[in-house]
Amino acid sequence: MKKIISAFIAAVCVAAGTVSLAACGNGNQTHSHVWSQTYTQEGDRHYQACSDCDEKNYASHSYNADGVCVCGKQKDGQGEENPPVTTPELKDISTYFSGIKIAENKQCITDNGTNKTFNEILDRQFTVLAEDILYRLYVTYGERTYGTGGGFGDITLSDGNYTYNGNPAKVVKNQILTDTDNHNNDITHSYGANGELSNIDCIYCYQYNINGNQTRMTTVRYIMIKEAISGNYHYWDVERLSLNNTNATNYKWLYGEVDDVWVDSDNNGYIDTNNYINSKWNTDYRTAFKYELAKIVYGDGNTNLTYDQLLAKINTTGFAAETEQKIIDTIYKKVIGENLVAEDLRIYNIYTDDDKSNIKRWTDESEIEKHYFKGYNITVPAIVKQALANTFENTSVNLYPAVSRQNVTVSNNFNSVAVTENTQSLVLMPKANAPVTKLAVELSGSAGQSVTLNFNIVANGISKTVSKTVTLTAATQTVEIDLTMSGVGTLGAYNGNTNSYTDTALFDNPDGADANGDNYISLELVNNSAPFAIKFTGLYSK
Repeated sequence: MKKIISAFIAAVCVAAGTVSLAACGNGNQTHSHVWSQTYTQEGDRHYQACSDCDEKNYASHSYNADGVCVCGKQKDGQGEENPPVTTPELKDISTYFSGIKIAENKQCITDNGTNKTFNEILDRQFTVLAEDILYRLYVTYGERTYGTGGGFGDITLSDGNYTYNGNPAKVVKNQILTDTDNHNNDITHSYGANGELSNIDCIYCYQYNINGNQTRMTTVRYIMIKEAISGNYHYWDVERLSLNNTNATNYKWLYGEVDDVWVDSDNNGYIDTNNYINSKWNTDYRTAFKYELAKIVYGDGNTNLTYDQLLAKINTTGFAAETEQKIIDTIYKKVIGENLVAEDLRIYNIYTDDDKSNIKRWTDESEIEKHYFKGYNITVPAIVKQALANTFENTSVNLYPAVSRQNVTVSNNFNSVAVTENTQSLVLMPKANAPVTKLAVELSGSAGQSVTLNFNIVANGISKTVSKTVTLTAATQTVEIDLTMSGVGTLGAYNGNTNSYTDTALFDNPDGADANGDNYISLELVNNSAPFAIKFTGLYSK
């Protein structure tokens, strides 16, 4: 009750003193005083000043139940004085932000002097890696390939259409699992009188062994890809019937009709290696595997987006380090089959340490199982690692360079920015302790069209979104966006990328990875079809 009475008395005092008639000057003239709405403290009292003369309207401090006077003075013994209440002020945008970053889609990517769309570059990336990995898997586990299948050797990827300065992308047969030239020399590869291998876990030993005449690939007792993507028991598409050096009629298709027929052009009894990419097996499985690779790079293995939709959403070429294990897991699950991988690991785990360090060649029936064993847990990681690290022939240039879909420009000019269908985002880079209040912008565009402004407020890595839909006019209009709806109070200083990235070359591209850090405000412009101009006018002080 005391608090209510005190507030009532203060209100009456204000009301009574706001406008009054009084003499001023020489006393012969009167006017209505217009008292200010703010109070100035003066010792044990406070006053309001008249806006038209020097008169002051004094009153003693009167405290409410919380010990606070209408002028803001705190009663003695009840804390510090409160500052006067101030009105929010629209500050220039540069007061709180150091610059703006604009991200736009590149119109093309330059590849060996030819312009391609970013999606074309991505599609070729997934095509080449799918070809590479599937071929390595088949050469490692397929019938009559490494050991006696002389027709399977080095292959050129992407029909020879993917090159760097004239050097093709290839898979080298003797480096299917490891680069033998760079094999760890600390590992001893001794082959004794009984033909012992040094260790079952050694990729080099395995690769060396399947190059010999006595190989685990010479009979049907090898580990095969039984559930290759489609879930079928898998053989290669063709089976050699005889070695009479005639022509392609010496091969038959095991499953269904095919679009292409392999050719034995040099009559050596083996199909031409370079024609392998025309096989139905490769086309069907490669397409499915490409889709799996795109989902991995996109970051959602369970997405229902189509392959083309995934291409449109991926913003960087190349493969991040963490994708290697995801590709391995996908091969286990969707190429080989988890049941086979589990069974393979079970067999591996029953071997003794002596078995693993001294696996003999085929000497008697009791040793046969050991000769045919090479665990998926050993070879598949080696295959994926080699494929991802593959380079153009005679170079050290990786097949999968990292290039961004977007041009990124950084400026401290907040004036009119032209937003087109290629503009992806505008990022405001805050200074330390920038308040998140009302943002004022100026917009202009085609009259009658509307745009949705999605402001993403990121504070300490946590993201909140505030949206506003605006109908454009030909004349410039001022629009305020209430960012306080995000619940964010202040932002820390911007700690993301501040470099401009505008290079369109696929190779030898100096552009780095764009990142926005932990504190920023971005205007996301994806799917905005109406072009418009925007100027960031200012931000309110509170």
